[in-house]
Amino acid sequence: MTKNSPIKTHPIRRHDVDWLRVGALMLLIIYHSLISFQPWSVWFRFIQNEETLDFLWVFMEMINIWRIPILFFISGMGVYFALRRRSWKELVKDRTLRILVPLVFGSFFVCSITEFFAQKHFGEPIKYTPNPGHLWFLFNIYLYVLFWLPLLIYFKKHPKNLFFSGLARLMGRTVGILVVPLIFVLYALLISPEFWSLYAYTAHGVALGAVCFISGYIVVAVGDPFWEAAEKLWFSFLFVSFGLYLFRLFAFVLNNVPAPSIIVALESSLWLLGIFGAGSRFLNKPSRALNSLSKAVYPLYIVHMPILFTLCFVIVPLEMPPIIKWGIALSGTFYGSWALYAFVLRRSRWVRPFFGMKI
Repeated sequence: MTKNSPIKTHPIRRHDVDWLRVGALMLLIIYHSLISFQPWSVWFRFIQNEETLDFLWVFMEMINIWRIPILFFISGMGVYFALRRRSWKELVKDRTLRILVPLVFGSFFVCSITEFFAQKHFGEPIKYTPNPGHLWFLFNIYLYVLFWLPLLIYFKKHPKNLFFSGLARLMGRTVGILVVPLIFVLYALLISPEFWSLYAYTAHGVALGAVCFISGYIVVAVGDPFWEAAEKLWFSFLFVSFGLYLFRLFAFVLNNVPAPSIIVALESSLWLLGIFGAGSRFLNKPSRALNSLSKAVYPLYIVHMPILFTLCFVIVPLEMPPIIKWGIALSGTFYGSWALYAFVLRRSRWVRPFFGMKI
């Protein structure tokens, strides 16, 4: 890395980012399957099993503070790669087809099915209710693309700008990567959200997503200095973040007290850096499985919720241990979504765009 060119040439695509995108969406499917077996699921209009599996909340709380931020980070990274081979107009067109169209279609024809089963479960009058449901974050991502577009165009035209160059030099010292947790902590100080993990339909969720989106774009644009630092410190990041989680769990969560937003922000950012570092070290390689999963995971996520609600509506009233019900709900949702994708969605050329797939 020369003094005149602190940023190295980047690959068109990073396999580890694709793996993490697949993993993040799959994790959300698992997370959603767990909600019906928590005592607070009715707050979010989930079909609740009478006998709950409260111990699973220990796992859910660990991932709760980064499960959505990582999606916004990855979305920002994806926009960087897209802009390398597209004009800004092509980017907006692509994101309209891949994000806005599935959001609108899903709100009218997918999430309304989920709402139907919720109304049946809660004994409410049955009425057609279009809503974004579990696709709410697609609107956020589309909004971020438009909001940050002028800055992204500038970055594209000036890839060796002083900001990127300075950040690359800073991260070249390894500890410079801690600028990411610093941004999260500053955000927590400025916004001070009472509940960090309430992302959907909140001002905090919109603001945090915007920060994560542009941060994802920037760290990928900085390139090798970021990935090298993340790889060197990935284990340390995960070790410290797990320690912060245990502290938060025993000091706050188990006592039903909200943890200070600064602590949560720091833990969330360290989880992200640890995951990206581990991904860079172990997952940045091509794979036939990745090629299949990366195409399937988006439509799988879109259709999984009505399938999950259908299964829960059927199995929740049955007399069987809740852990078996959860196993049926999870496996049935996954295999049902995959079957719908494999035998219907990807085979129907006119249907594909409504589920985020290319024609």
